[in-house]
Amino acid sequence: MVKAEPANGLDGARASLRARQGGGARYDAANAPARELDWARRGSAYFARRLEELSDPALGGDSLVPGWTRQHVVACVAYHARALARILEQVRTGAPVRMYERPGQREEEIADGATLPPAAVRYLYQHTVIHLNVEWRDLTVRHWELELDGIPGLAAMRQTPWTRAREIWLRALDLNNGARFRDLPADFLEALISERIAVLADGAHGAVPAGFGTPDGASLTFGGCPVAGRRADLARYLCGYGNARLRCDRALPDVPRALPHP
Repeated sequence: MVKAEPANGLDGARASLRARQGGGARYDAANAPARELDWARRGSAYFARRLEELSDPALGGDSLVPGWTRQHVVACVAYHARALARILEQVRTGAPVRMYERPGQREEEIADGATLPPAAVRYLYQHTVIHLNVEWRDLTVRHWELELDGIPGLAAMRQTPWTRAREIWLRALDLNNGARFRDLPADFLEALISERIAVLADGAHGAVPAGFGTPDGASLTFGGCPVAGRRADLARYLCGYGNARLRCDRALPDVPRALPHP
């Protein structure tokens, strides 16, 4: 057996994993968005750990999403994974592409999922995460370059891992059992901040792009006010989770919450 050469970073970790798994394992296509897939998979593992910490009765407790229990949140991310997997499978098989089969399906699924026995909703989460990963790994180089049409928030196949990463990390926070923005990967926080600035710049807030001057620091102009702080705190504020520990010479305006993805 040929021993893999040591390497650094994500590429090195992938090379080491392939060496351990051997030639029969399945891998992402060469042009798959590795960074975004890594964020999505790490987020899924983080969500699973937070879910495991919750007792069955605690799943009925309040989440950070108004009107939702924690079990609503689990159902939300599970069915989001299933909806993305449906898109990937449809693209791969040549079927008509649609995220949902009928209007209101997403809301119905979440409501139904919130009534499942706790063991069932835990299994639902595990199964849908595995299914989504299988579908990503079944995509070829050609599939990853395809555009999508008529799906809100998704214009291309390459966007599906980012969409999932954003959803799974933010909903882990919504479980309301100790998850923190500073638990999120630093490079993911940068991407999240940049996206939220783009969203808010289209409104009345007048957000100006952030500068990442230190490994943990960031700054931007928001509503005409220079704002500085840790990346995690800035991301928390821009996603609508509060403005603690940010530095600004005036009161910061409220920011709309980054709600669950359609």
